[in-house]
Amino acid sequence: MMSHALIHSICYTGVGIFGNTVIYRWQEVINWRFGNMATYAGIFMVLMAINAFRAKYYDVFYFFHKVFYVFFIVGIARHCWDFGWMGWVWASLTVHLLERGARLYNTILSGLHNEAHAELFDDNTFRVSVKYSKRWALGPGQYCYIRILHKNLFWQAHPFSVYSSPDEEDENIQFAIKAQNGATKTIADFLSNQPNRSARLPVMIEGPYGHHAPIEKYDTVFLMAGGMGVTATYAYALHLKRLAKRGQKIVFLWIIQNTTPLEWFGEELLSLTGNSNIELQIYITRKFTKRTFSGADSDEETESDIEDVDLEKGFGVAADHSSNINGLTHKDSQRTLRGRPSLQKMLPAQRLQDQFGYCLYDKRPNISEEVSKFLNGMNGNMAIVSCGPPILVDAIRKSIVDNIEETEGRVDYFEEAFSW
Repeated sequence: MMSHALIHSICYTGVGIFGNTVIYRWQEVINWRFGNMATYAGIFMVLMAINAFRAKYYDVFYFFHKVFYVFFIVGIARHCWDFGWMGWVWASLTVHLLERGARLYNTILSGLHNEAHAELFDDNTFRVSVKYSKRWALGPGQYCYIRILHKNLFWQAHPFSVYSSPDEEDENIQFAIKAQNGATKTIADFLSNQPNRSARLPVMIEGPYGHHAPIEKYDTVFLMAGGMGVTATYAYALHLKRLAKRGQKIVFLWIIQNTTPLEWFGEELLSLTGNSNIELQIYITRKFTKRTFSGADSDEETESDIEDVDLEKGFGVAADHSSNINGLTHKDSQRTLRGRPSLQKMLPAQRLQDQFGYCLYDKRPNISEEVSKFLNGMNGNMAIVSCGPPILVDAIRKSIVDNIEETEGRVDYFEEAFSW
């Protein structure tokens, strides 16, 4: 649209220059002035919407995008008024207002005003549990916009994946949010100064949106996540566990940089371990020791640790399944824990280490090998679901293409992307 607007504006400016009427048009022709205003506003909107700027200065982009939109729509309306082309303007405004009305309806449907409990963890991630109206059913593949009702944040709404608590009696919806810049950093800073680094927040929830991938129809499902992408793949894993489809095999793989995510997502992981059809694999790319789980020591960063810490450095290191942190085997992990009354009092990460140490690996996985092993070792129709940093999902997609001929069954790939 802006390309057409620029061609239109440049050509008529040329007409004005060659006819020596530019000054007259600016002074006397009102639709000329408003047409220029709309064009300039549109140019600024396009430039500020470039991903490099929008991602780094989102709050600035968001504010000025709204401001320039008002200038654009007023300018284009007055520009067209004299020519009888207002049908296009009314049609555009109608679509915009209907979209805003639908979003308001979804907000009212979710409860309009909700109470959330937020808790901050050491890796600058905060977990949010929200009471909502329960007028819509929670399912995998969904996300909602959260609006914090604070004087500095109420005008912003940010989308996050939503999932249910592993406790079926807890009907609140759950979010796990990594603090970046802007609104999320403001919330994290606020929580860091609260007792126990937690607080209750008034929020508005808009949703749900998203698309549900029909992975329950497949014989085997491979769920692969990196970092915060686990919020999307976990929702699918919990959904499949509750369906309890006979004979379905599920592999759940999560790549994290250190052990802290096991604290804010440990209960969710533990909820998946009660099903023999679910195989859990957690790769921790930063070196760690058993003491890390006891709270006696934090991750010690050495030069070799930092080489492994970044998910975006690639996945070329083969996973050594025989050298996990405890040397436990799957059979060992099935032992009963009688005489351990304090088990439920342990932190989630400690309980994962104590009961399911066999599924924790202190290496970065070789994605190609993992995908190849999955395609070779499974029977029937297969689904692969990924969510994580771009370099991870690129590696997964490439590995599927490279190994697709190793299986005769149907293989479908579903990708959850955290971008907008």
